[in-house]
Amino acid sequence: MTEAVSVVPAEPPTVLLGVVQASAPGELVKAATEVANALGGVIESKKLYNSINGRRYVRVEGWTTLCAMLGCLPREVSVSRNEGGTYEATVELARMNDGAILTRASAECGMDEPTWAKRPDYARRSMAVTRATSKACRIAFSWVMVLAGYEATPSEEIPREDDEAVQLTPATDQERKAVLEDAARAGITKESFPAFYQSVTGRPWQALYSEDCKALLAESAKRIAKKREKVA
Repeated sequence: MTEAVSVVPAEPPTVLLGVVQASAPGELVKAATEVANALGGVIESKKLYNSINGRRYVRVEGWTTLCAMLGCLPREVSVSRNEGGTYEATVELARMNDGAILTRASAECGMDEPTWAKRPDYARRSMAVTRATSKACRIAFSWVMVLAGYEATPSEEIPREDDEAVQLTPATDQERKAVLEDAARAGITKESFPAFYQSVTGRPWQALYSEDCKALLAESAKRIAKKREKVA
């Protein structure tokens, strides 16, 4: 008499994306769609995208918001500068609960780009890190961004030659006040501010855009520090 052998079905593998966990494709898509819907509300309310030829490309702030929602954080691995002035940065995406690395990406900001060739070193370094950050987020979660109704390519990966087609976000009153106050402390007069703006951002003076405020504040801070060194 042979003994009956019972077969225990193998449990389906669990997919773990930060805080999203699922054991079936349908569950994964459902959970990701909930995240995408919440993300879309944040992106729209805060205008975290640029519109290019009628298509919406999310900026790095939107991509990092998505990663935070999924329990992941980007972190800078390395940044290097070559002899020509081009910066290359590497950023990896880590899961917060266990530190597992989900993906890694590198990106450049170079002297062969007309707009960025005019910028100071710190601005090219920062943009290289920004591009690597959004790229790492894209590699891992572009499909979730598409579920939210946006393009899978980050805004930072769109060539700067397309700037004319980009609908830039005007600076808020709070951003405008902070930039002008810091510029004044750095000795930049109202009359010289347009030239200062163009030297930092590479844009002709037209208005104060939210996208440029961080760079303007950083440059003002450098000038303030130099003034204090001279006094000391």
